[in-house]
Amino acid sequence: MSAQRVLAAAAVLREFGLAEISAFCDERPPEIIAVLAAAAPAVEPSGDERWRVVDLPAVRREARRGVSTMTHQGQDASPGPRLELAEEVLSACRVEPSPHRRRVMVASAANHLRQVIAVTLPDRPPWWQVDLDAERLGHEFRRHLDPVQAVRLQLGVAIARLAEGNVSGHPVPAGELIETVARFRDEPLLDDRRMRGLVGGFVDLATAQASRPDAPVDRLIVAVARRRAHVQVERDLNAALQTLEPLLLTLGHRQAQSSANDLFQTVARLPDGRDHAVVYADLLHVVPAHLQWHPTSEPLPGALVEVVVEPAVSVHLRRCARALEADLAHSPFGSDTALIGQVAHVFQELAEEHSVLDGSVVSRADEARSELLQLAKAPVWPPVSEPALLEGS
Repeated sequence: MSAQRVLAAAAVLREFGLAEISAFCDERPPEIIAVLAAAAPAVEPSGDERWRVVDLPAVRREARRGVSTMTHQGQDASPGPRLELAEEVLSACRVEPSPHRRRVMVASAANHLRQVIAVTLPDRPPWWQVDLDAERLGHEFRRHLDPVQAVRLQLGVAIARLAEGNVSGHPVPAGELIETVARFRDEPLLDDRRMRGLVGGFVDLATAQASRPDAPVDRLIVAVARRRAHVQVERDLNAALQTLEPLLLTLGHRQAQSSANDLFQTVARLPDGRDHAVVYADLLHVVPAHLQWHPTSEPLPGALVEVVVEPAVSVHLRRCARALEADLAHSPFGSDTALIGQVAHVFQELAEEHSVLDGSVVSRADEARSELLQLAKAPVWPPVSEPALLEGS
C-alpha cells in the first residue's frame, strides 16, 4: 500500500468521495481511510465518506516524501489484468453522465495504463514517471516480444491521450490526431477481434474531438456520421479506419464554417440538364422509386452524399430537406439522441405524405427510421469539454 499514491490523488482531487479517490489511486478503501486520517489536519472529513484538502502544500510534501526510496515490488508482474482494467474504465467513461466523475475515471484509467507500461519498459521506471508520449513509447513498443500486446498498448496510449484531452478541454492537436489515425490505418493486427472494442473507442473519441456544432442541422449531420463510423468498426474495421481520416478532415472543415441549412444543396447544373447536388443521405430513402438518382461520392461518410439527379428529384429532395430543416429549427431537444429521434418521426410523416406516389416509400422509410433509432441508442463520448465550464464544475 502506498501512502504517497493516496496523498498524491488527494492533492489532485482536492475534495473527493471514497469511490473517487479509490478509482484514482487504485488502493483499497480501508487503507485509504487510514492514510487520510493520519494526514490530519492537512486533510479533513467534509461529509459522509467525503474529505477535502485544507493544507495543499503539506499534502504535497507528504506525497513526495519517500518517493525516491519506493521500489517496483508493488507493480504487477503480469500486466494483462491491469491493462484490461484500464480498457474497461475508458470504455465505461462514454456512458458516465457526470463530467467530474468522467475526469476521475479517465485519470484512473491513464494511471492503470502507466503501471502496465512501466513494467514493459527496459529501465522499468516508477509508473508515475511514465509519460504517455505516443511517439516516444512507440519505439519501445516495437521491441515488445508480443506484437499484438504492443499494438494494444499503442492503441491504449492513443485512446488515453484523446480521453484526457476530451475531459480537460485541451484536445490533442489536429495534426497529431491525423498522424495517429494514419499510423493505425494500415495496421493488420488491429483486425484481431479482441481489439474491436478498443478501435471503436478510438474512432468515437477521434470524432468527438471534431464535433462541437451548435445549429440543429449541423448537430444532426455530425451525430449521425459519428455513430455510423462507430458501427462500421464492427462491420468492416478496415473500411472504418480508411474513412476515418477524411471524416475528421470534413468535420473539422464544417466546424470552421458558419452554420447553414444544408440537408440539400445544388452544386451545379450539368450540361445534360441534370443536377449535381449534396444531400443528407437518409433523405434518399424517401425518394419514390420512379425517380432516379446516382451517387458519386461521400463528402461526409455516413451522413452526406454527392448525387447526380434529374430536376424532378432535386425538387423532391429539396422539399423534403426544407421540411426536415424547419422541424429541426424549432427543436426543443438538447441531446443528439433526442434529435435523431425527432428526425425519425419526421421521416414517418414524409413517407406517409409521398406514399401516394410510391407505396414502397413507407417500407423504405421504416427501415431508415429503425436504423436511426438504433443509432440514437448508441453510447458515444460527448464533444470536448469547454475549459470555462470545467472551472465551474
